Amino acid sequence: MKTGVHSCTELSPNQRATAAMGGALVSAVLVTPLDVVKTRVQAQQGTSVGVTRMFFNIASREGSLALWNGLGLSMLSAVPTVGVYLLAYDAIKANLLSSHLGQEMVPVLAGVGARSLAVCLSAPLENARTMAQADGAWLQFQHSIQKHGMRTLWRGFWPYLARDVPFSALYWSLLEGSRSTVVGMIMGRKVSMKELPELSSQLSAPDLLKLNFGCGLTAGAVASALTTPVDVVYVKTVTSKSRASPIAVARKLYRTEGAPAFFKGLTPRVMKVAPSCAMVIMAYEILKRIQLSTSALIIG
Repeated sequence: MKTGVHSCTELSPNQRATAAMGGALVSAVLVTPLDVVKTRVQAQQGTSVGVTRMFFNIASREGSLALWNGLGLSMLSAVPTVGVYLLAYDAIKANLLSSHLGQEMVPVLAGVGARSLAVCLSAPLENARTMAQADGAWLQFQHSIQKHGMRTLWRGFWPYLARDVPFSALYWSLLEGSRSTVVGMIMGRKVSMKELPELSSQLSAPDLLKLNFGCGLTAGAVASALTTPVDVVYVKTVTSKSRASPIAVARKLYRTEGAPAFFKGLTPRVMKVAPSCAMVIMAYEILKRIQLSTSALIIG
């Protein structure tokens, strides 16, 4: 273990936002094809086309660039869904850690609060991105705006909230717990969440990368798998030609296709979300270290 830069300097909100955005933009470019495939699989009616076949169908019928449909919207939505989200999480976590709340509840509550804010800010962009990725749904989305007005941009808000808030609670709980466990194994003792930032700053850059990528990948995989049923309902609600409620959509899906339909797109969702979470948290933490090092040099 090498000694790194101690967190003697607090990062400003702008610096934290820059670090968060860096990870989000890289992630968006790399995982958008999996997101497009996932959305197409989930939006299908009746018998499903497999993930691999869907991938090649899109590339052959529409060209390889179609696998990056919605990339611009994904990058634009990174501002509220990642930049604001990570800033809010850090702020809420810091406040909760200074209270007498049990440590195991801190990431859960911070994750719920931060994601609720991000969902409220990003719902229109998320709807537009999902429609841009679904087969033939973008034209339908434009017609819906013309007919029903801007409220179309908020369609699917409740399943979006019901998907992302539990995901966030699960993700941060698993991430913070696993990072504390791994750092504790390195240090040879139990490590609390309050100690984690300072002790992580003592890790070498490669160790810091491995810590956050491994823990982020695992936490993202578990959280995305468990919230897939709500993701299916969200996609079906947004892309459906009817204006049925999410509950009505879920009932119809269960009645016509059975319980397995709620796990459509599970593989591409996990393959997209898990590395995305890993890359974002890895880039966020390493960019925070770089900015701390730069600040320390300037002060010195």
